Amino acid sequence: MTETLFMDSIIRPNRSLSADGRRKVILVFAGLSLIPAFIFSRVGAAPVLIYIAMVVGAVIAALALSARRGETHERVRVSARRIAVSRHAPGGETLVWESATAFTRVAMIDEEFGPGVLKLQLSGREIQIARDLSRPERLAFASRLELAMSRATAAGT
Repeated sequence: MTETLFMDSIIRPNRSLSADGRRKVILVFAGLSLIPAFIFSRVGAAPVLIYIAMVVGAVIAALALSARRGETHERVRVSARRIAVSRHAPGGETLVWESATAFTRVAMIDEEFGPGVLKLQLSGREIQIARDLSRPERLAFASRLELAMSRATAAGT
């Protein structure tokens, strides 16, 4: 028997560059880097070519790392019986939090210079969730989570 879910949210990091966009950026950057490479090679400054190749390689590596980070996500599920938080990476899923819905508390902790932190708390344990959301998105998510938890608790009694 499957549990009825009152919330099943997937939170992904914000990425504005698609795989095709990444390829285009790399091609344009590498193409533009050929201009100074050609100029410096004509005047005999060969070591500059090595530096330019290293810069292009570093940009490619940074974009690849960013793309890999974009493949991760967090999943929050609320049922009448439990709240489960799992983190997904390219290697698989890891359950990082599980607690009874009726006894878990949602806490939005404001920071003086930051977006604030959203946490689930139960009996001295806590976990930060929705780290990839902006402050307004995090506040809206907290409201939806509290509503789902109250509906799940009401359905479970």
